[in-house]
This record gives sequence, C-alpha cells and structure tokens, in this order.
Amino acid sequence: NYVSDVDVIFVHEPAEGADDQAALRVAAQLASQLIAVCGELTREGRIWAVDAALRPEGKAGPLTRTLAAMGAYYERWASTWEFQALLKARPAAGDLALGASFVELVQPLIWRAAERDGFVADTQAMRRRVVAHLSAKEADRELKLGEGGLRDVEFAVQLLQLVHGRADDRLRSPSTLSALAALTAGGYVGREDGETLHTAYAFLRGRDHPIQLYRLRRTHVLPDDEPSLRRLGRGMGYLKKPIETLLDEWQRQRREVRRLHEKLFYRPLLAAV
Repeated sequence: NYVSDVDVIFVHEPAEGADDQAALRVAAQLASQLIAVCGELTREGRIWAVDAALRPEGKAGPLTRTLAAMGAYYERWASTWEFQALLKARPAAGDLALGASFVELVQPLIWRAAERDGFVADTQAMRRRVVAHLSAKEADRELKLGEGGLRDVEFAVQLLQLVHGRADDRLRSPSTLSALAALTAGGYVGREDGETLHTAYAFLRGRDHPIQLYRLRRTHVLPDDEPSLRRLGRGMGYLKKPIETLLDEWQRQRREVRRLHEKLFYRPLLAAV
C-alpha cells in the first residue's frame, strides 16, 4: 500500500570468531536505529513506519536472532498464524544472502504447517477474531479487515495454499493474485469463482489506494461523508450518480467476496485433506 507500514523480521549472524552476545547487542542496536531513522518524522515526512512485531515472540522477544535461533523457534514454538505470515517472506535489505538463507530455512516449515493438529480450525478462528475486534462503528465500511474485505480473499487463498501447497509447489507464490491464479489453474478453485475473486480483490485494492493517497492517511475505511464519497466515485469514472453507483458496486463486490470466502474457507473437506 502507498501509506503502509513495513513488516520486518531481523536476522543476524556473528562474524567469524565474534562473541555471540556481543554480536546480538550490535545487531539489535543497528536494527533499532534503522527503525528510528525510517520512522522519524521530518519536514519532508518520513520514509515509512517499520513494524518488527512479526518476529518470534512478538514485542516480548529479542529484536533480532541468529539463523539457528530462528530455526529452533519455528520448529518448536511458532503459532499457526506465523507460518501464514511467512508465506510472504522475502529478503528485503541488508545482507541479502543471509536473508535468502532465512527464507530457505523456513520454507519446509511453512509447507508442513498444515500437518499440525487443528491447523484448519486455528486459521479459521484467527479470521473470526480479526472480525470480532473491529469497531462496530466502522465494521461495515472496512475495506481491509471487514467481512467481504481484502482479508477474506487473502485468508481463503492462504489457507488453500498451505493445505494443497505441500504436494503442489506451483501454489507457493507470495503474491495473493498469483497464488489465486495458480489455485484456479490447478482446479483447487473453480474457474468462475477464481475470476470473481480476482475482480473483487482488484476492485477493493482500487478503492483502498485512493482513500489512503488523499491526504496520505493510513486508513482502510470507506468514508461516510458525501464530498469524500463523490470524489471517490468520480475518480472511478462514475460520473452519473457517483455516490450511489460506488456504494452499490462496493456492496455487490463485498457480497461476492463473503459468499466465496464462506464457500472456500469453511469447506468441510479442508480439515480432512
């Protein structure tokens, strides 16, 4: 997104002969300074907010770990949702070879995650918790987290990836739409359903972006005032009745996403598979 934070997991390796604890202190200092520099508000704005809470143990855990420590955590203690998040992992900055080693380390664990007891039920429960924590005032206008929103598409696609991607490596894409295309081509999602989800996801992203770009605000909530809705509708090319057309199309796409989310995400055979 244009006005999004950046979710980062830091990993480090001590130089040859270096003390592990000293290396950890230096690595943590470098990581915290990087977060501060990227997030500092200046007259020109800021680069971006860096969120390191996806790391093992979240905010309670050390800011950075070695490859060996990462491997031990994901092997023994990681929650189901952490493997779902790692579907999108890629080396982004710093020592890219080390980053690639981290991705290589976690790949086999990601594709074994679906073998965990209660995996499907855990993933379904996580999605329900996200919806339950939404503000009642804004839930019906949430483009990202609400029912029929972007997360419904992403959770359905990611669950199918993790279940079927164990045996079919064509499904192992970090991109939602590429993964959806692969699921459709492989017959895991019906062709018509796949096309409908693709269209709805593109529609939702197309509404999400202009809302954020206007005044560069980090929000995923459809506005409820007439001037903002009119601006959005006209920006989409709805020149006649821009507000009514925008809201009608949003509700239509939302219903389609929710229908297909229920059909795919709660498919009874998933747990059996």
